[in-house]
Amino acid sequence: MILDAYKTLGGIQPETANIKNVLTYHGVKAPHTGKPFTEAMLLGIGGGLGATYMLWGFKKREYPSLVIGFRNLYNYPVKFIERLCERVGATTRQLETGGKKKALTNLEQTLADEHPALAWIDLGGAPYYMSFLHSGVKVVYGLEDDKVWVDHLASKPYILNSQLVAEARAKVPSYKNRIMTVEPGGEMDIEAAIRAGLHDQIDYLNASSDSFSLPSIRKWARMMTDTKNKKAWPVVFKGGRGLYGSLRTLYEGIEIVGTGGGGMRGMYADFLDEAAPVIEVEDLKTVATLHRALEKHWRQLAHALLPDSVAVFKKTKDMLSERAGIELKQGSAGLEAITPLNDELHAIKGELNEDFPLSASEISELFENIQSQLEEIYAAEKEALVTLENAVKK
Repeated sequence: MILDAYKTLGGIQPETANIKNVLTYHGVKAPHTGKPFTEAMLLGIGGGLGATYMLWGFKKREYPSLVIGFRNLYNYPVKFIERLCERVGATTRQLETGGKKKALTNLEQTLADEHPALAWIDLGGAPYYMSFLHSGVKVVYGLEDDKVWVDHLASKPYILNSQLVAEARAKVPSYKNRIMTVEPGGEMDIEAAIRAGLHDQIDYLNASSDSFSLPSIRKWARMMTDTKNKKAWPVVFKGGRGLYGSLRTLYEGIEIVGTGGGGMRGMYADFLDEAAPVIEVEDLKTVATLHRALEKHWRQLAHALLPDSVAVFKKTKDMLSERAGIELKQGSAGLEAITPLNDELHAIKGELNEDFPLSASEISELFENIQSQLEEIYAAEKEALVTLENAVKK
């Protein structure tokens, strides 16, 4: 069964795009416009931005793992979705099971009830090897024969093998083959929802966490030149081993996958501009301007991670952008076109993770430049947050 009425696909950030498209399918309109919610408005209502930075070293992995994220509650997508839905007057229902057979039955019944299913599908490392299909929440809106129709950021569907999807749903035991449905409710208080989201962001970014809030940026900056901390970059990436892959992960996380570029700061600025007249707080437009400046700061950092002065770095960025463009326009239909890009990117990563193309002194200079930019970003983020606090208090 394919839900033919599910026609709005794609978006910027997985959770907000999913909810936007599912609400649109259900005919939900934003009270202040009479039109479907914008993704920016949903981001703001859901709690806005975060600042996640973590570096892990796993014995089972050859290289360190870096995690970067820009959404509030980045590490708790279920909580983010539930809170967002509650604020827009919708209810959620979860179905979980440890068995693949029951998982399929749950999905079939959900679609038979004419509900798109938010599904936790971890396709990292799958043969499809499409960059936007790695772990995260996706919308399943069709299941027919051995194919599954998936909506995930692209404007066209990912039509995937059902066995592959079944395995990907079961890949992370804690997910328990989870699916979630969204049921629209009655009226919502748009002003209260906006204000709740604004206060969430203020509280979240003001928190002391150096993994998920603004202190994470300051910690990251410090780790760029520290030579004693075991998670400092000169220690972790001594000799440049594994450095290329981490720089690329950060570049993609800031600029390519799930942010719209600039660490999602531009998207949040769109929310502030839209929210200002609704709650009659004109100063939100000033805060929006600060976030557009932050978007530029984050973009500059992304390009500083892989500077154009190194030919293979520029080539990497060009190929990543080309791959993303194909995928976002074509969904799974773009697989053939991106396969040679994937192959070359994989080969480059394998080579440069072992033989980084900069000398020790050049690596130190790179780290110092990244540190300087992170310090500027931290100061700008603090200014934007204080300005937001003052605007909301008035």
